Amino acid sequence: MDYGIEVTGLTKNYDSFVAVKDFSFAVKRGEVLGLVGPNGAGKTTTLRMLMGLVRPTAGEIRVFGHRVQAGAAVLSRIGSFVEGAGFLPHLSGMANLTLYWAATGRPASDAGFEEALEALVAHLNALLNIAGMPASLADCGVTASMIPTLAEEAGKHEQSHQDLERTQAHEIALP
Repeated sequence: MDYGIEVTGLTKNYDSFVAVKDFSFAVKRGEVLGLVGPNGAGKTTTLRMLMGLVRPTAGEIRVFGHRVQAGAAVLSRIGSFVEGAGFLPHLSGMANLTLYWAATGRPASDAGFEEALEALVAHLNALLNIAGMPASLADCGVTASMIPTLAEEAGKHEQSHQDLERTQAHEIALP
């Protein structure tokens, strides 16, 4: 059978906590798979293992016949954001970008982080000028290496704002 994804006996333990236990499935090329289950069932952990972001305790994952592990070349053929385009909170913005890039299996020299940061700084500077703020981020003491962390913090603020709006909407809907 020609499978795009094959997962066999997948298990992930965090000390004594078992997040995923002996999970197996296969997806034929062209099929769509959805993981459905209650919170804590192991869906996100399974996807993170599929992406090479988390190492399984046991079992095997193959994508297009190639074994998945951190830095595997086959990961460059997978695109995904697990639980949204978030950052891992215990890492800096640049460390997150570096980790996600490494998971693709592509050479670090192809990442273009510096160019992307320069373009982002130019865009943010233009927005500051439109808003009548200081002439540039540099005037505020911001360096290019700080941008991923600032973007991460802005994302957290936006998520908190969205959570607050949902809570307020829920409170309004209560009898």
